[in-house]
Amino acid sequence: MKVLTPALVVLALAPLLLFSTGACGGSGTVGIGVGINVPLFSGTYCFVSFAGENGAPDEASVSWGELTADGAGMVTGATFMENENGVISMDTLMPTPYTVDDNRRISLLNGGVPFQAGLITADGGCVALSAVAAGEVPGIALLGKKGSGHSNASLNGLWYLAAIIYDAGGPSDTAIWGSVMFDGIGGGMATFTENDDGALLGPGPGMLPYNVTSADGSLTATLFGIDLAGAIVSGGEAIILGGGTTGGSDGALLVLTKGTAGATNALFTGPFALVGLDAETIPPPEWSASLFFGAADGAGMFNLTEGTINADGTATPSPIGPIAYSVGAMGLFDFAGSDYFGGITPSGDLAVCAGQAGGGDPEFFFFLK
Repeated sequence: MKVLTPALVVLALAPLLLFSTGACGGSGTVGIGVGINVPLFSGTYCFVSFAGENGAPDEASVSWGELTADGAGMVTGATFMENENGVISMDTLMPTPYTVDDNRRISLLNGGVPFQAGLITADGGCVALSAVAAGEVPGIALLGKKGSGHSNASLNGLWYLAAIIYDAGGPSDTAIWGSVMFDGIGGGMATFTENDDGALLGPGPGMLPYNVTSADGSLTATLFGIDLAGAIVSGGEAIILGGGTTGGSDGALLVLTKGTAGATNALFTGPFALVGLDAETIPPPEWSASLFFGAADGAGMFNLTEGTINADGTATPSPIGPIAYSVGAMGLFDFAGSDYFGGITPSGDLAVCAGQAGGGDPEFFFFLK
């Protein structure tokens, strides 16, 4: 077991991207404000993170576990498991400071300098972070508070999914999107489409068995033979999962959103942060992470207003402007002209999608309001 402090994470190649170190700010980087909303980030969170390692083409790691924030500017610790190219280990983190500004933009700090940036929801229940500063390991982290009163019956009916997977046995990365019908007793029948290094497969059928192991929403599931662990979050409207939890397995980050009857474009409206991952298919292969801010108009257009992309440790400003979207009648989320598909929660506070559906790089995006 490794014990990591912020200063040591870079030396360890930051297997948990959430706490890698580096600078964030300055030209071309999404701005960070003062800590007006620090109390929002308080309590224990389930988290999943995915990182593509700098200088090691097509290598990656996925981490999953819990962390605690004190509501006063300090992440007081975390315990998590990591799958780094099929090797499983357990890690812990020493206290790490954070700040949240008046726009709910959150950053984690090392020596007073932000090294992770993102957004926290207005109720403090969910957080999305991305490593977009120069020199950072590209990656994202998703955090959510657990609930209560959950059981296998909490997963029933239609859900949408999006996932990003790396192949621990070779140079292959995959984005997956589709839907699943849960039966409320531990079974799930899914329909998937894959982008496997640019090659499209499906749609085809699959199984997504699950087991809610605690009333707080902790659960396990299996996707394509990859065992995953995570939790039901966002008031029962979303699930975040990471793994594989067994040695030798591929690494995966999976998000599911609960379907909602009568959904329209108006469900996706207002300001959002967007964090993303891209597995480059053009040699030499590399990972990139992104962080954007923008607003959806509730009528089919999402306007990016600022953003940064970290390509294998090199951070650059991203093009901004309008991107089309649509929300289907059951909460199907279609982004960028049917190039990415996923789902949006019934509250409209969280959305996820993966692609590219027309070929090209496997990509994954997570939206938080």
